[in-house]
Amino acid sequence: MKSAQTLIFAFMMVLTATLIIAGCSPMPIREWPALNGKVLDANTEKPIEGAYVVAIWEGYGGHNKSCFHVEAVTTDNQGIFKIPEWYNTNEGTVRLGSQYRHVSVVYKNGDQWSDRNYREQSQLKGIYYLEEYLGPVNNRLKYLSKLTQTTGCGKSDRNLHTLFMAMHSEAITIASTPKEKDLAKNLRYRAEALLDSVDFSRPIRIPKDVNRALPAQDPKKPETVR
Repeated sequence: MKSAQTLIFAFMMVLTATLIIAGCSPMPIREWPALNGKVLDANTEKPIEGAYVVAIWEGYGGHNKSCFHVEAVTTDNQGIFKIPEWYNTNEGTVRLGSQYRHVSVVYKNGDQWSDRNYREQSQLKGIYYLEEYLGPVNNRLKYLSKLTQTTGCGKSDRNLHTLFMAMHSEAITIASTPKEKDLAKNLRYRAEALLDSVDFSRPIRIPKDVNRALPAQDPKKPETVR
């Protein structure tokens, strides 16, 4: 009788452990629906056309968070953007725990992220506010450089190429000192390097002559990866 009870107890313990493990295993997420939103001027509430919106997909493998996909789109004349639906075929990332997608960057030439987003938590409604940047040129260039840190998402980083080139175009327009021009060149180098799927989680060595070191852009290379 005792041995029967022992066997039953052992069986229940194994069953409980199995259920706990199964409960902790992340459910695979493959299909992500489209994500819509709007970009507005923080002061006038008028729609902003041609703003770049970046969405990133992240998840946890153990205690480490990792980005596994990124998309960049632009707003229409009503300020509306649509992040396209995406189907994850990568078995290495499809089972990451606590997966989520969120808008990480909203950019427009001459504008910056508005504090109104935080005050009103407008992102929860799919509304993102920008306002005109009126600060020093050097701080603006540092702001643009900071925006380029939205990388490390694998081959889909290439989807950011057009955005990075747009930021480079603004940078070369406002840069005047040698240091500012170097920051602008750095933006261009990072933009072109995206086409080669550079891993930005590692330090990047910028050549002294950035313009000469840049590879010629291949028009056949796609700017977006689905």
